[in-house]
Amino acid sequence: MIVCHLHEFVFIKTRKTAGTSVEIALSSCCNDGDVITPVSKKDEILRAQEDGFGPCGYKRPIWDYPSFFLRAGLGQKRSQRGRLSMKYWNHAPAAYVRDLLGPRLWKRYTTFTIERNPWDRAISDYYWRAPVEKNGIRQPMTEWLREITAPGPHPPLSNWDLYADEGGVIIDKVMQYENLASDCEEIWKDLGLKKRDTILPKKQAKSSSREDRRKPSEVLNDEQAGIIEAACWREIEFFGYIFR
Repeated sequence: MIVCHLHEFVFIKTRKTAGTSVEIALSSCCNDGDVITPVSKKDEILRAQEDGFGPCGYKRPIWDYPSFFLRAGLGQKRSQRGRLSMKYWNHAPAAYVRDLLGPRLWKRYTTFTIERNPWDRAISDYYWRAPVEKNGIRQPMTEWLREITAPGPHPPLSNWDLYADEGGVIIDKVMQYENLASDCEEIWKDLGLKKRDTILPKKQAKSSSREDRRKPSEVLNDEQAGIIEAACWREIEFFGYIFR
């Protein structure tokens, strides 16, 4: 995610919507006074190749920690301590960022994100997250969908809570993955950002993980489609997505 004070925008990063590619492109318009959360090592290499500005401004200053929380954090594993030190993180929800920035800046800044047809997004998510056994066979789709939609410490299938609260969508614009190039052009124009030859990176981040490129109705059976609909009904209803 990005909070760009220089150009007064907030980009909330959703899952499996080409968010990393857009984030890399947007980071080229930022500087060290902004907030840019880190991505994977592979994607940071791509960001550097695209002349993007690297991670900055996302860590929690030490004085933000209550003493008991700091002592607990020191006893955690290194990866857990790293998460505890983050004030902003990759998929931080809009409501959380809004509270950090305060109502004045949140209202003044342009806030935006990306959404995608949930059935198509779920297929992409499956190829990104579903485990592959030693024999090379991936966990069955139905089994994975049941696990990922059950209560537990895992990222949810739905993106809704990343850009909405109990009152509904709380950001200015939700770009559509299916029209991403034109939506990016519009955002770049509205923000007055310096135009790149191509806004999105020539090499898309994480694009090689999906193995099945068929449309959702050719991949998913009725049970699988129903599980996704039950998990993502809010964005389906709000944006009018159709299973096809």
